[in-house]
Amino acid sequence: MILGWNVERTAKLIVLWGDGLSAALIAQRLGRTTRNAVIGKINRLKLPRRKTSQSRPQKRSTRMTIPTPKPAVIFTTHADDLKIPLQQRLTFEQTRPGLCKFPVGAVHDPDFCFCGAACTGIYCDDHAERCYNRTSRR
Repeated sequence: MILGWNVERTAKLIVLWGDGLSAALIAQRLGRTTRNAVIGKINRLKLPRRKTSQSRPQKRSTRMTIPTPKPAVIFTTHADDLKIPLQQRLTFEQTRPGLCKFPVGAVHDPDFCFCGAACTGIYCDDHAERCYNRTSRR
């Protein structure tokens, strides 16, 4: 049970705080109160805050550093992808089940398309072989 803050307890809190005791030690000395209750009362009484200990990390300098730019990602088209017939190439809107959805080129390029070859999965056999890392079983 937490006791209320009467005049004697408040005066003792002020003296103990002035002596430099921590909120946890003050709570122990007062008895039947918590560290958080002591901290709340200290804040409501607007007692001066303590200096921060030196164990805290030092403040970083306010000098700004310019981040180094990341190298641009360069998309290259695989030589086999250039052999895809033009009538087989699809736009996103033309993709449907049973046609290879392997992207050819970079998305932002005007020549970007999908393979469009007949397949049973997401990719045709040629592109599935390039996409999936098939490891041999031991």
